[in-house]
Amino acid sequence: MKWVQGSRFNMLDKDGNLLFIPVQEDKPRENWEKLFVVAYENGYVPDHDMFENTQNEFDRSEWT
Repeated sequence: MKWVQGSRFNMLDKDGNLLFIPVQEDKPRENWEKLFVVAYENGYVPDHDMFENTQNEFDRSEWT
């Protein structure tokens, strides 16, 4: 068995097979809530609700 470490993935040679194991990275949106709070505290307020006046079938028939 041979183990090779990389920056994006690690590679393991096991029994004639190559296993590529992704390196655990930060989740892309894990800090969004904090960034929104900071933006709001710094005075950024959206001009309008981007989803205002949008509906789908669920909204029209099932949502109460």
